[in-house]
Amino acid sequence: MLVGDGELMEKCKGEVIQKRLEDDVFFVGKVNNVHDYAQAMDVFVFPSLWEGLGLVGVEAQGIGMPVIASPNVPREMKLTSDVTYLSLDSVDAWVDKIIEVSALERHDNTSIIREQGYDINHTAEEIRLLYLKD
Repeated sequence: MLVGDGELMEKCKGEVIQKRLEDDVFFVGKVNNVHDYAQAMDVFVFPSLWEGLGLVGVEAQGIGMPVIASPNVPREMKLTSDVTYLSLDSVDAWVDKIIEVSALERHDNTSIIREQGYDINHTAEEIRLLYLKD
């Protein structure tokens, strides 16, 4: 399942067609309810060529989903032990890791994520105070 969009989406779709995987790959596209789709996933695969913080990886960690990311995703994204960084040079390493972690049970990491400053309610209050400051 691919959720989102980007400049490589058409290339990804072409690869899926070329390899006759249309029945095995679901392209969701850009949506506002990513969390609904995340509940159906076993592993969050993040083979990004370039990335800012990678907040979506933080969100995946929050629901206890294993995250496999490329070295192009900043190390600051790793807030739990559920994150593995792998080089983009080895597809086999990615496949092996996906198989390995897909059997893991999810666990609630929200308290760990909050402790590290990722709490929308706390952040919203900080922003509110900044704007209302004299």
